Amino acid sequence: MKTNKHFNFAKKHKKTIGIIFLVIGLIILTFSLVTLVSFFSKYMTYKDAEGKVVDYKYNYKDNGVQLGTDVIEYVVGDKTYKKVANHYVKFPEPIGTIFKIKYNPEKPTDIIFLGETDKYLCLGIGVIFTGLGVILLKKNKKEKVNKIETPSFTTDEEII
Repeated sequence: MKTNKHFNFAKKHKKTIGIIFLVIGLIILTFSLVTLVSFFSKYMTYKDAEGKVVDYKYNYKDNGVQLGTDVIEYVVGDKTYKKVANHYVKFPEPIGTIFKIKYNPEKPTDIIFLGETDKYLCLGIGVIFTGLGVILLKKNKKEKVNKIETPSFTTDEEII
């Protein structure tokens, strides 16, 4: 029976692949947890405000498709601030769209957008990579245990 070369490679190097997945997963998990802790510390100390889309900024091209970002305007006290969002999309939000934001009372130009999901996506990817690494390493241990041969005892009756 002919087997695929790539499958044999993966089968032979399951421990190495498991370690690679585990290390990448732990790096992604660490990065996402640091990002989430930073976000939630800001979330707890920043003040609520509403921002409104007043303009767009187009300055990034991805494979010939121009991507844009929203320019958000918000008011703190008696002063109005404008801030360019930190994400680029194919279709920015329509002008006049209201966003929930939080701003730093000591530095009102420092804001966070509520409802961003990229932090949770990164956490999920880290969990998946770490889980795959652990599964591959555990399967490798089970295969080693199964490879230990036990002596077989035969009786005289079986030999005849």
